[in-house]
This record gives sequence, structure tokens and C-alpha cells, in this order.
Amino acid sequence: MFFEYKNQFLYFVIRPELSDSVDNNFIYCSSVNITRFLPLTKGRHRIGQNPVEKGLQSVNNEVRSLFLAIGAVLKMAKGNLCSDIRKLTEEIWYTESFFINCPPETIIFRMEGVISYAVLNLFKKIFLAMMIDEKVPDVLPSPKELEDYINKILQKYQSI
Repeated sequence: MFFEYKNQFLYFVIRPELSDSVDNNFIYCSSVNITRFLPLTKGRHRIGQNPVEKGLQSVNNEVRSLFLAIGAVLKMAKGNLCSDIRKLTEEIWYTESFFINCPPETIIFRMEGVISYAVLNLFKKIFLAMMIDEKVPDVLPSPKELEDYINKILQKYQSI
């Protein structure tokens, strides 16, 4: 019972929390690679207002609401609970994590939908904040297809 969506630009993960202390605990982790988005964002926002980081924060608030609506109990997490998801590099990543306490039968059928919602809405928020008129896919593409999509957008806007 594990769902992972990742590429060089981002990752979203829902997986069981392996501690023996609490049953039905899951970890939600999400992260965006600030460095790789720089061709799109550099010089186009105020200090502390990176649209990629702010977009992830906003999407994660919505994801929390989705879990609360199904009766989950959420708890903030300290540190990066999913540091094993990506290799250490010199790139700058912004990461958020939280715990979800919810029976497996309640969450298992929602994992893919939550991740799909999060990824697609992240890009809607980024494009809106940056006033970029780009169409976000209606259906979540594979991680590689999304990476190709992002690279095309970066090429298009890096010289503007």
C-alpha cells in the first residue's frame, strides 16, 4: 500500500509509516525542485514569493482538506520523512510532509486520486501566479511525460 509519483522536478508520495507505535498511520510527502524551475521563475517574483514553493504549500492545504473530509486525523511532521525518495544533490528542494491516521481501506482507494489532484493543481497554481497561459493536462501523465511537458514550458519561457 504505497503510491509514489516522482521525476526530476517534483515528487508526491503516500506510504505507510513504519513505526510500531500507531496503527493506520501513513506519511504524505511532497517536494518541488526549486533549482530546476529557475528558468521559469527566476526574476519573475518577489523575494520569498516563489510561485513553485507557494503553489506546493497551497496544494498541500487542499490535500489536507481532502483527507480531513474522509475522517482522517492529520499531524504535522518535523523534518523530511521522505529523504530517501531522492538522491542528495546540490539542487534546492522545497519539501513538506505530514502524517495521516486513517484506516487502510479508507485511504487506499484515494491515493492515486489525491496525488493526481495535487500534481495537476500545482501547475494550475504556478501558471496562475506567473500569469502564464498554458494548458494543464486533464489527466495525470506519467512522471516522464510530465517531465517532458515541463521541459518544453521551461524552454518556451526561459528567454522571455
